[in-house]
Amino acid sequence: MLKVFYYYYYLFYTRLLREVEPHFTTCFALSVSEGLLINYSIDFLTAHIMCEVFSNKWYKIGITLLLLAINFWYYARNKNGLKIAKQKPKFFGNNLLSIATTIIFFLVTTSFLFWMADYLMIVIENCK
Repeated sequence: MLKVFYYYYYLFYTRLLREVEPHFTTCFALSVSEGLLINYSIDFLTAHIMCEVFSNKWYKIGITLLLLAINFWYYARNKNGLKIAKQKPKFFGNNLLSIATTIIFFLVTTSFLFWMADYLMIVIENCK
């Protein structure tokens, strides 16, 4: 699944934006998307289970930086990004499904920035 996301993020940064260093930009964008998904999932679970959200921003930054280091090591440093770009992975061999899933993943993870804080506040207020 991540290979497909990497490939389509990579296509976006090579064909549409024409980045100078598309592999690093792809690693960065994928890491931010993964970081948002993980961080807000943790917030969602802690709000529903413990009726609180960790207000410390450093764990969120740390998770995102750890993901960036792992992705950079795996995709750029070990040249797996080049192999993925040559393989052109797809979900079930379907190009349209792969593009749609990648766009939905990006939009959902990015949308967390805009609505998740309000949602978590409502959950915490109704919890007590």
